Amino acid sequence: MPTLMEGTRKSSSEVDVEPVGGLLTGATPRQPLAYHEEQMAQKEEKMIVRKIDLNILPILTVLFLFSFLDRTSIGNARIAGLGTELKLEGLKFSTAVSLFYVSYCVVEIFANVAMRFTSARWLLAGTMLGWGFITLITGFVVESYADLLVTRFFLGLSEGFFVPCAHFFILVWYPHDYWMTRIAVFWVAPTVAGAFGGLIARGCASIQDPNRSSWRYIYIIEGAVTLLVAIGAMFLLPDTLRKARFLKESERDYWGQRLEESRGSRQETDSKHHVLQAFLDWKVWLFGASSVALIACVTALAVFLPTIIANLGYTNNTAQFLTVPVYAAACISTLFFGWLARKTKVHGPYVLFCLALGIIATGCLQRFKTTGVQFGLTFMLAIGMFPTPSLTLTWLAASLHPSTKRGVGLGINIACANTGGVMASFLFLPKDAPNLYEKGHFALMICCLVSFMIALLFVCYFRLNSLRRPLLEEDLIRYAALTPLERAQEDLKGDRAMNFRYTL
Repeated sequence: MPTLMEGTRKSSSEVDVEPVGGLLTGATPRQPLAYHEEQMAQKEEKMIVRKIDLNILPILTVLFLFSFLDRTSIGNARIAGLGTELKLEGLKFSTAVSLFYVSYCVVEIFANVAMRFTSARWLLAGTMLGWGFITLITGFVVESYADLLVTRFFLGLSEGFFVPCAHFFILVWYPHDYWMTRIAVFWVAPTVAGAFGGLIARGCASIQDPNRSSWRYIYIIEGAVTLLVAIGAMFLLPDTLRKARFLKESERDYWGQRLEESRGSRQETDSKHHVLQAFLDWKVWLFGASSVALIACVTALAVFLPTIIANLGYTNNTAQFLTVPVYAAACISTLFFGWLARKTKVHGPYVLFCLALGIIATGCLQRFKTTGVQFGLTFMLAIGMFPTPSLTLTWLAASLHPSTKRGVGLGINIACANTGGVMASFLFLPKDAPNLYEKGHFALMICCLVSFMIALLFVCYFRLNSLRRPLLEEDLIRYAALTPLERAQEDLKGDRAMNFRYTL
C-alpha cells in the first residue's frame, strides 16, 4: 500500500523503504501513480489533517490546559493567601502538593486499559468533570490543612486518567509522521496554563470580599470554567474515526487506510505478549527514569515559580504577573522544538540541547544572586525544560511497536514520570528562601544532568543500531517472502522485528 507523508508522496514500482513509526512498510511492490493522482492524494490528505487538527487537537489541548492549571494553581494560591490562612509552615505545603501526585500515579498506569473498555469521549470529558468539581469546591469547603490534603488527593485520582488517554488518543488519530508536531502542540498547554494562572491570580487579588479570601476565587473561577469546558467536550469529541461527523465517508475510509499503512498493516496476533514485552523492555524503564527527572523540573517550575519570583523581592501581585512572560517564552520554545523535530524527524539532539540549557541555567542560578540575572535565568530554564517532555515522549513512542506495546509503554513512562512530581514538591522549601533556593536549583541541575546522560546513551545506541542494521530493501523483500505463519512469528517481535528501525 502506498504510504503518504505530509506534503510528499513517492511514486515508484519498487519497494518503499520509508520508516513509518520505526517500521519499514511497503512489503509488496506498488504500481506507479500518475502525477495528477499524486497531487490529488496530497491535497486530500492535507484537507483531512486540517479537519482533524481543527476538531480534535484544540479540544485535547484545552482540556490539558485546565488539567495543568487546576493542579498547579496551588502555587498561585499560596502567595495569594492560602499559605497564611491555613498556616502552611515547614513541609505542609510540599506535602499537600505531593499528595496529588501520589494518587495521580496510582491510577494513570491503568488509563489506557480503561480506554479499551469505554468511550474515549466519555472517559476524557468525564474525568474532567470530576477534577473540575473538586477544584470548584476547594474554594468553598477547605478550612483547614486536613481539608486541603483531602481535596488534593481526590484531585489526583480524577486527573490521573487524562494525560495517558489523551496521548493515546493522538497516537490513534494520527500516523507516526504527524505525532511530533501534534504532541508538541498538546504540551504547549502547561505553558499557557502557567500564563493564565498568573493572570487569574492577579485578577483575583483585586477582588474585595470580606467573607472570602482572594485565593478561594482562584479555585472557584478555574473550577467553574473547567466544568463548562468538560460539558462542551462531551459533545465535540468523537468516539471513533467512524463517528467523526466532521469527515465525509470517503475521507473516513481514506484516513482509516492511511492509519493502517502507518502501523504497518499488521495484525497484533498476541496482545498479551506485547504487554509483557513493554514491561520487560529496558528502553521503557530507562526512558521512564529520564522522565522522572524531567517532570520533577517542569513541576517544580510550574508550582514554585510564583514563590521563586516573589522571593526575589517583588510583591505578591507583581510576582503573579511576572510569571506570564516566562511561560510565554516556554510556550514558543515548545512549539519551535516540536516543529523542528517534525521537520528533521529526529528527537535526541534537541533533547540534549534543551537539557544543556537547563544545566547552564540552574548552574548560573546558584552562582549569580542579583535580582535581574536571577529573573532572566528563569526564562532560560523554562525555555530549556518545557519542550523536553513532549520530545522525549514522541521519541519513546517511535521506538516501540506495535500499538499495544506502545500504549502500555507510554502508560508506564507517564506513570514513572509523574513520580517526579512528588520529588519536585520538596525541592523548594521555606528554609532555603534566604539563599534564593540554592539547594532547589542544585537539585534541578542534577535532574537535568541525569536526563542528559540517558538521552546521550539513547542517541549513541540508536545510532549504532542504525549503522549495524541499515535500511535495506532486502529486509522488506525477506519479510514479503515469509509464509503467513513465519510472518506472524516475526510480528510478535514488535520493535525487534527485521523490518523495524530506531530513529534518533
